[in-house]
Amino acid sequence: MNGLQGEKSRVAESLFAALGRVLLRSQFGGQGVWCDGVMFALIAEGELYLRARDAQGRHCEDCGMQPFIYTKRGFPVRLGYYRVEAAIWQQPQRLATLLRRSLQQARSDNDIRLAAMRRLHTRPNISINMERRLYRIGIRSLADLERVGATQAFSQLKEANHQVDDRVLFDLAAAVQGCHSAVLPRPVSEALRQWLLGNAHRWRYKK
Repeated sequence: MNGLQGEKSRVAESLFAALGRVLLRSQFGGQGVWCDGVMFALIAEGELYLRARDAQGRHCEDCGMQPFIYTKRGFPVRLGYYRVEAAIWQQPQRLATLLRRSLQQARSDNDIRLAAMRRLHTRPNISINMERRLYRIGIRSLADLERVGATQAFSQLKEANHQVDDRVLFDLAAAVQGCHSAVLPRPVSEALRQWLLGNAHRWRYKK
């Protein structure tokens, strides 16, 4: 295996094969080890480093595993990868467990990253304050908003607070469309205006 020699290479190839389709890509001056679209290990300077943070990172430190230090623009940067020490190479089952945990950690981190990207306020016209309002009516993500739809979400906001401005409807529709409300397709904007006209009576007399 590229970057590893002798017995380390043989053991790593065997254990990686049990995880699925593993790919190597240049990363941090070495080779990133990828599986299922996530990087869970790193090969650098003839050593294997496993991804870990929080409790898993502390466990690695307790096992005497040294962190990978990457030099960026002349400054040392400590990354969340820990070196597999000689004693662990002599225990393939233990190493297999650590590899599985690292892959699980990488998948979890990726899920968190994707969830953050799906936060409502990452879309144009949706402020943090509006995100909080939507959260209160049970709309906690873009997926929720897409499922409910702009008009229903707007209706629920109006029921909770009749002073919500009509422009919010266009902001919600734009969030679903993935654009700014100013560039909503004309047919969509017109349909929303007609919907507002047809439903204005629902909130007109609310106090």
